[in-house]
Amino acid sequence: MVGQTVTASAPGGWSGGAYNSSNSGIASVSASTIRGMSVGAANITGYGWTAPNGATNCSLAGTNLNVSQPASPTISLNPTSFTFNGVSGQANPGTQSLRISNTGSATLNWTSGGVPGKPGTWCWVSPSSGSVPAGGQQNVSVTVSNPTNIGTFSDCGIRISDPSATNNPQDVSVTYVVIAPPASCPAGQVSLASASIIKGTTTTASAPAGWSAGSFVSSNTAVASVSGSTVTGVNAGTANITGSGWTASNGATNCALAARGVTVTNIPPPGGTGASGGSFCRQVVINWIDNSIGEQGFKVYRNTNNDPASASLITPAPNF
Repeated sequence: MVGQTVTASAPGGWSGGAYNSSNSGIASVSASTIRGMSVGAANITGYGWTAPNGATNCSLAGTNLNVSQPASPTISLNPTSFTFNGVSGQANPGTQSLRISNTGSATLNWTSGGVPGKPGTWCWVSPSSGSVPAGGQQNVSVTVSNPTNIGTFSDCGIRISDPSATNNPQDVSVTYVVIAPPASCPAGQVSLASASIIKGTTTTASAPAGWSAGSFVSSNTAVASVSGSTVTGVNAGTANITGSGWTASNGATNCALAARGVTVTNIPPPGGTGASGGSFCRQVVINWIDNSIGEQGFKVYRNTNNDPASASLITPAPNF
């Protein structure tokens, strides 16, 4: 086998000669010691020998020497690279599995460690060592530490070693992508231009300054309906106007706005009620309640003998 030696000898009574290898890269010769150097075959011959009958400078016919590979493990890793994703300040991401296989012909006694040139210590495997029989495999866990700094890091690696392995050592690369935590939604509330409206009229809803891209919702569309930012009174009653899906001024998304109540009342009858008055020294005092909306004003007439063409006396302003 490679690395082993064997001793060459001549027939009994032969002396004074030397041995030669047809391929010193496969089998080397030192005096009578033949050492296997690599896998293959070499022919070992003799020359310059003195035979028992006194003949000199005789040759010895060659003998083939087959050199084989000694039993040894071979490391096979799957996968050979990992990517972890974390959020700064939050829990570390879950472990991932690394399969260590032995495709050689002897037991693999492996240990783990860092990769030269990668000083990071934030990645490791558990367990940190083990034995795998020829043709066998072992699954281990790859773990990274809690994320802190934001960025993409690849300065940590894992090396699996066994000095007797045919391909010792083998490395695994690890990449860690750490992002900033998302912004939290601040407190916010819907604002209404008017919290009390009359059936059939509207008011406008708005979000706090700097908030965008959300929508408004009515808790009772039978009382108040919402279209965009317009709130319309439908029937007498109360409803809460809330906001959903808003992007806050700090960048937080899908934020909600606390409710603001709106009261809807029925349209009052036109005209006035409760008119009363009296005459004092040719002056007439009229007391009444204005229940109308949207009027331009009122006219007060003096009617004599139920004459419809009675003269208009004054025109009070609205809400007189």
